[in-house]
Amino acid sequence: GVSSGAVPWLVGAAGRLVDVTRPKDIADALAQALDHGADAEQRARSGHLRVQSEFSVQAVADLYESRYADAVSSTFQVVHA
Repeated sequence: GVSSGAVPWLVGAAGRLVDVTRPKDIADALAQALDHGADAEQRARSGHLRVQSEFSVQAVADLYESRYADAVSSTFQVVHA
């Protein structure tokens, strides 16, 4: 929903978050998506690009490699300071 953990970060501009305890909000969001197809298509493209850039195997591997290098560098500095 609107403020459920990492959902807002994960969805980003690719979706419209609503309060899941309010059926009218859900219905309104669905109606808007159906009535404004171009906006929905843009959100879909945005979501696809976000998945490719943030969550692809390569993107995740690069992030892990960077974090690992930072950790090793920090450990090396502490041990050899």
